[in-house]
Amino acid sequence: MIVDRGFRDCLELLEEMGLLHKMPQFLNKQKQFSTEDANETRLVTKVRWVVEAVNGQLKNWRALDKVVPNSQIPYIGDYVRIICAVLNAFHPARIKNTKDDEIIAQRMLDLVKRPNYLKQMVEEKGWMRKKAIWTKLTDTDLQDFPRLTWDELRQLTIGIYQLKQSQSYTQEHLNEEGMYSIYIHREDDSVLRVQLRSRHTSSKNYNIWIKTERSNISHTNIQWYCQCKVGARVVVCCACCFNIMVLAYWRHNSTDVKTKS
Repeated sequence: MIVDRGFRDCLELLEEMGLLHKMPQFLNKQKQFSTEDANETRLVTKVRWVVEAVNGQLKNWRALDKVVPNSQIPYIGDYVRIICAVLNAFHPARIKNTKDDEIIAQRMLDLVKRPNYLKQMVEEKGWMRKKAIWTKLTDTDLQDFPRLTWDELRQLTIGIYQLKQSQSYTQEHLNEEGMYSIYIHREDDSVLRVQLRSRHTSSKNYNIWIKTERSNISHTNIQWYCQCKVGARVVVCCACCFNIMVLAYWRHNSTDVKTKS
């Protein structure tokens, strides 16, 4: 059973019934999920999103969009069956098979046990504390940064959720010169650092590091690490995704910044 965190008190019962369960991890007192926990959680949410999407469709109906009084409990099953029948008959399917489904699934399974090597490098070399090793980036410094197509970006993010988020997030961070501040490592020009404001807490900023392998430039040779709660994962990037978009796509296709979806 693939469940959300609301089922946390039912896990023992599921085990007693002989059911294997998967649920997103809890952060507890940590500031950031470990790479393994963040990766496992992403697998769960990738499968569960369609459940939440259908729940959203059901709640578009007035009969189910609010708390139901106890007197209606005997009839809720009938309401749900009627509404689901209408959705099945007259609405398009919420999810469809595509030719890339098995490729995406296998890629996620291949990545789930992989450590975040860039995070290890950031911690070992103390890049969080050192300021003098970074210099502000100019447009001419990134001539050999990967130039990705829109399809390659979708493969990098394993879907379009991050891509859609990134559009508004990028517009929010553009400064008067048309670009947010990016810094490059003085001794290793394959490593970039960006500081961004949190999407959820305006008073909180996160550092993001991006590294590319110049010997074999493609979407599979971009590494990332962010200080946000899920920023250590390697199965789909977090907010640092939109930096990759600007550097690898939008700066070459500026007219698509507001129109691409």
